[in-house]
Amino acid sequence: MNYTINSIFKIILFVMLFNVNTAMANMSQTSPPALNLTDVNGELHQLDKWQGKTIVLNFWATYCMPCKQEIRELIKYQQLYIDKGLQVVGIGVNEEQSIKTMSLLLGVNYPMLLADIEKPGNEDILVKWGNSKNIIPYTVVINPQGKIVYRHKGVLKAAMFEKNILPLLNLN
Repeated sequence: MNYTINSIFKIILFVMLFNVNTAMANMSQTSPPALNLTDVNGELHQLDKWQGKTIVLNFWATYCMPCKQEIRELIKYQQLYIDKGLQVVGIGVNEEQSIKTMSLLLGVNYPMLLADIEKPGNEDILVKWGNSKNIIPYTVVINPQGKIVYRHKGVLKAAMFEKNILPLLNLN
């Protein structure tokens, strides 16, 4: 069999595109793990509480300056798009009292759940949600059908929000 460089390139490109599309399709079909955490007021929350909404789970810690800056933007998004089907949910991964205090200081307008990773049962929460390196901030987006459609390590920039979250909302 004689292949030209051009035909080999086309085959490689096809395989790469097929793999990317397959990976993206699989990611959009990913069901989230169970979520059973209490909030800063002691109320237990499960993920199905927000069924039918676009959920933005944001993992953060009080010692993370970019996390605190990102929370200010998430507060704005929650305020602007709550009636369009958006539900931001914060998950604080360090000491509970620090999370409670910082949530009050920042004026968080969405549920703030507690998952101190130093406590038994919480130490692998980031890994369970697809973050094997434990990078924060870390955001997971769940569509209204209950499937994970986007994961992001680091600060969620406005352009990323517009590209990956706005299309999931009821903007009519």
